Amino acid sequence: MSVILGLLLWSFSLKNGCRESFGVSATSVKMDYMTMAMVRTDPIVTPTPNTLSNHLHTFFGPTVAKSDTSYADLRAATGNTGNVIENQSLYWYPTIYRYHPSTQKYTIADVWFSSAYYVWTTGQATAFPDGFKMIAGGSPHPEKAKAECVTAGSCPNNDCTTLNSFFPATSCAELEISLQFPECWDGVNLDSSDHRSHVEYANNDTELCPSSHPVKIPRIFVFTRLRDYPGGQHLFSDGTGFFHSDYFSGWNATFLQSVLDTCNTASEGPNPDSFCEGYLSFRDAPKTQKEDDQLVAGLQSWQPSPPFDTTTITTEAINNVAVLPGDPTGVLNTLSPTITFNPTRQPSSMSPSQYVPPTPSPTAAPTTTQAGGATAGASLLGMPLVAGAVVLVLAISVPIGLGYLAVKYFCFSSAPAMNFKPPTDAVELVSDDVAVSGGGESFVV
Repeated sequence: MSVILGLLLWSFSLKNGCRESFGVSATSVKMDYMTMAMVRTDPIVTPTPNTLSNHLHTFFGPTVAKSDTSYADLRAATGNTGNVIENQSLYWYPTIYRYHPSTQKYTIADVWFSSAYYVWTTGQATAFPDGFKMIAGGSPHPEKAKAECVTAGSCPNNDCTTLNSFFPATSCAELEISLQFPECWDGVNLDSSDHRSHVEYANNDTELCPSSHPVKIPRIFVFTRLRDYPGGQHLFSDGTGFFHSDYFSGWNATFLQSVLDTCNTASEGPNPDSFCEGYLSFRDAPKTQKEDDQLVAGLQSWQPSPPFDTTTITTEAINNVAVLPGDPTGVLNTLSPTITFNPTRQPSSMSPSQYVPPTPSPTAAPTTTQAGGATAGASLLGMPLVAGAVVLVLAISVPIGLGYLAVKYFCFSSAPAMNFKPPTDAVELVSDDVAVSGGGESFVV
């Protein structure tokens, strides 16, 4: 029996990424934002100075959005729409539009607020190196994006026509759009030609990184919330129903590493009540879980003033327009005028499945005590009570201890990725009554 318990310990620890057996706990931080700007630039895909991107983006974070934004620009920005002072990272995604068949116009959907959650195992994650960039969402991992409709209502004018399978046709008290970024890095490149190949997702079951991308980085979840979502025909500014997002790290890697090594909130997912306060400086401290109305009121009270001026980049019309700004399909040059997008085209049949987090190994079922077992356990085959107790403790603890040592050796000797440090020169969820949709059509960044 004791041998089986030891083996169970070993198996359970490996299943859970070599964490629980050593008292090492997952940690998460929730950081909230108002929208910073909506402008047709992309500092990752089109970083050439004075260049417009193919489609409109919604930005949140520090007040910089020019096409050739650099890491130094992020660090030097004096305004930030987020509530963590040390986080100068910039986030953006294709702007959300609603198409109105009656007027044949596109209007920008109102975003209530956004959040970035970082999730990691304390002491086993590597900080993003200075200037790190990545893109997530769309092909080949559309299942990492979700749209969750809280308290679904009816379709506007009883018209349930949709442009894709991601945005619900019905109204929602709140529509939460979320995306999980990869948490495994190749340990070398700050970016890659497709802005994706240098990162990869961990194995869903073991949470271990592939050998090609052995370095664990914080797992980022981006949430964007639309309050009083009206339903109808919605799409992203790239003309699709696929949610993708860009991340440009503006952290000081040394500072972030100290947070990843020391903060422990015992939170294993994107939870609304986990903050690492005391390690990070919050503009809306002290931190407690607040109602969203209260949270947004606090965010609005210290937004940059004046707000970021996008007319220094372009003065093109972006709202209530007959055509989506730019070149959503990527056919034209980035500086070409707008083109007509056909809102009636049929979406593909691809329908991504909802991401399902790994299921922990079940605990071993308790053994059944035989009749007279208490007497037999105490005397242990006729031995005196004290001697029997000592032998019983040793019989149970030794195999478990061996299992502990075996797991410890496996985790920290056979998995060097967990101890990797950055090179010095490399620089909520929704409540009950939820309708889930996902999908869309293939897209080009």
